[in-house]
Amino acid sequence: MIAFGHDHDIKSGLSPFGIRSWTVGSIDTDRLRRDGSSDLGLLYEAVAGAFARSRPLVAVRTGRSPVLAVDQANEGDTLLEPLARALHALARNRNGTPGGKSLTGTVGSDGPIWAEAVRLHLSYHYNALWLVFEPIVWVAKTELATVDARTKFTEPRTWHRYNPVANQLFDAWSKVLQGHDGTCSLYGIDDSDGVDAAFRIEARTAFSRHRGAVT
Repeated sequence: MIAFGHDHDIKSGLSPFGIRSWTVGSIDTDRLRRDGSSDLGLLYEAVAGAFARSRPLVAVRTGRSPVLAVDQANEGDTLLEPLARALHALARNRNGTPGGKSLTGTVGSDGPIWAEAVRLHLSYHYNALWLVFEPIVWVAKTELATVDARTKFTEPRTWHRYNPVANQLFDAWSKVLQGHDGTCSLYGIDDSDGVDAAFRIEARTAFSRHRGAVT
């Protein structure tokens, strides 16, 4: 078993299993090439939590690939300004877009919460771990929000997002994910207190027609 976190939290949580020895391990890069590996699953949890901790975003569990959505309580954060500018330009050119230039909101007057978001995918190639992200519109799943109701909101909001518009959104999200200094951590713990999950996000971005943007 591998884990990130404070030493006392990990030992306390695993104490019922009778583990007698602890050591600092390493993540097997060969296992990162397999989507179902526990090593890759741990990194998915860690990177989503690290972004949510250090960016105005919330992590949403949606199966293997996590989603990072704009936090409604922090929609005015300066880090989101590139995304706000891109959506403002899009709304100005496309009248009647559901949700307009907002980053978050509700579907209708009393519907579920929606937010601009990205779906993450980790891909290990060329001896490096790549962060692949796809801009999406996330709508919370509720008993009243059927798949059809969510689709009726998201489709007209996104069907013009291609070519230059898509590139603007990719660039904006790249700046949001990179943050002010390009780093993010899950716990921010001292070296003597455990093993942290810390990530450095490069500023260089590549584009792919099939997978979105890779940074």
